[in-house]
Amino acid sequence: MPAINRTAINPHGLSIKQEATIALVENQIKRGEPISLSKAHNIVYKTKGNGDVIAHQNLHTINYREAFIERMRELNITGKNGKIERVMTEGLESEKVYNKQGDTAPDYATRLSYAQELHKIIGAYAPTQSQQSSVSVNLDVTPNDLDERITMLSEELQE
Repeated sequence: MPAINRTAINPHGLSIKQEATIALVENQIKRGEPISLSKAHNIVYKTKGNGDVIAHQNLHTINYREAFIERMRELNITGKNGKIERVMTEGLESEKVYNKQGDTAPDYATRLSYAQELHKIIGAYAPTQSQQSSVSVNLDVTPNDLDERITMLSEELQE
């Protein structure tokens, strides 16, 4: 597939199908539906019901990701005073009614879950998989050669 150049008409260099998926997500938002990239990709591409793979591939290309984020900002979903910010602020300030008189107190469980979600979004959690590697080295060095090398290196350090 040839590369698509960025132009004034197509500033992100997207294919027609990529532009269509972003337009479908925009329509989902305007209709009040949850955002579903997978559903949009199922409609545009011939995926046999599994648009997750192509959605994943598209989101890994920088031009698609830039266009998608820009459209979400235009729709006031992300960015300053966007819908995500408002919902997260509500959650972090949540309170619960604890008696019939309507007295409220901070809802710490809800606040904690919103704080955890924020940490997931910004990547503050440690990765789920830890990377471990080991190196084994076999040296055929006599103790005398090793001692000579150590003294030589220590003399270099002192200079």
